[in-house]
Amino acid sequence: GGGPFGGGGGGGGPFGGGMFDQMLEWCSKSHAQDIARRMGIDLHNIDFKFDAQGNCTVQVDAPNATAEQIRALGEAVQEECPIARFRKSQATADAPKKMDWIPLPKS
Repeated sequence: GGGPFGGGGGGGGPFGGGMFDQMLEWCSKSHAQDIARRMGIDLHNIDFKFDAQGNCTVQVDAPNATAEQIRALGEAVQEECPIARFRKSQATADAPKKMDWIPLPKS
């Protein structure tokens, strides 16, 4: 519930969790769609999972893509998406804020 931006969400400072993670997700998804099209990847869905340290695992459902293509897609998104780029610039040794782009595990 609660409005278009979802619930609050913890995390210290203005860029911790909650709304920033949502913005990162929306922005990355829209860029990923465009980039996947350019790369010839049939992108079905992207699922973002954040851990307590602020790292993000991005599970990509793209049946025809290799793990290498998905990693390249993730790198391109982090170059083109201003929010992902900003997030990367905020990384420190203590909080690397990694974004790992991986194929959706086959069920």
